Amino acid sequence: MNPRRDDLRLMEMTEEMILWTREDDPSLAKSMEAVDDNGKRELGGIIGRFSRGPEGVQDPRIRLQVRRLLGRLRKMDADMLVTLNRILDYMDLNADARLGKEEMELCLQLFEKFSGLVSHNQSLSAVELDLLYAVLRFADRNGNGRLEKSERESLLTHIQGGRSFLRQQLDENPDFLRIAQEHQLNL
Repeated sequence: MNPRRDDLRLMEMTEEMILWTREDDPSLAKSMEAVDDNGKRELGGIIGRFSRGPEGVQDPRIRLQVRRLLGRLRKMDADMLVTLNRILDYMDLNADARLGKEEMELCLQLFEKFSGLVSHNQSLSAVELDLLYAVLRFADRNGNGRLEKSERESLLTHIQGGRSFLRQQLDENPDFLRIAQEHQLNL
């Protein structure tokens, strides 16, 4: 498929998802409609991890999975969606460009750990997504762009430490430290 055709399919998936979401979750639909065209392409990429095309969005199970991810975002914009797609790349454990049940559960587990870190609510702000992405890049010790089983297990074990994990990230992870300093976070 050529890039223009890919772009068209992403936009079709996004528009189809917005139509269905108006009925399922009107406030989320409004947030999705508010993003610019670049954001809508990124949304299409996120939706595409669950559906092979616009017709797949008709499946309520697919819409529910997408809403479980997008519903966690606070003040959705194109930059957040780019970061979310990058995070989802790390969650794609078998590199098939789709998120299965295990991959989705891992993603939601990490979202839960980072929700409220800065925003003090259960949504994920842009800064919290950036911090999570920094943690995933740091956890990817072999640099292959996804978390191997040992990397995943190590991350899940260490993240249970709560604030001590965050302090460790500040000490050892330069990207995490840079983001925390840029936003004057007191972790």
